[in-house]
Amino acid sequence: MNFAVVEIAGKQFLAEKGDIIEVPKIPGSTGEKLTFPSVLLYWDGKKISVGRPRLQGFAVEGRILEFGRSPKVVVYKYKRRKDSHRKIGHRQDFTRVEIEKITTPGKTSGESAPPSVAEKSAGGPKSPAAKKPAVAKKPAAKKPTAKKPAAKKPAAKKPAAKKKASSTKAAAE
Repeated sequence: MNFAVVEIAGKQFLAEKGDIIEVPKIPGSTGEKLTFPSVLLYWDGKKISVGRPRLQGFAVEGRILEFGRSPKVVVYKYKRRKDSHRKIGHRQDFTRVEIEKITTPGKTSGESAPPSVAEKSAGGPKSPAAKKPAVAKKPAAKKPTAKKPAAKKPAAKKPAAKKKASSTKAAAE
């Protein structure tokens, strides 16, 4: 039981030997064999190999069964109180593909695969010559931080002086 997540035409599909999947329309003719080299994940029943972003040497092989169109999707746009209605239909073209085998580096599906690049980098046995002696680092001395004086508030404004009424003075004299 082997599975692979493969990227076909910008979409991801879970593929197993013997599966029939519908992918976005791809060029070719009925009965033509295809190879999809963009494998993102592979599982052989025991180990999972994950690519970063893809697995090197892995491929999914399939055969085109037929071409078709998916059921109609109705798009209805409506704006209330505007007498505005718009109805549009869309049918997406697809290609039906049968997965024939999943190829791993040097082997085909059903056989165990050697560890992938992602598994090797995750942590495998390392040679003793590659290890460097650990050097104990001393923590950096902390510098005292100088406290800043509090920001001064602007002085409060004095209330405006009342205007003297010149016309009242003249009338009073």
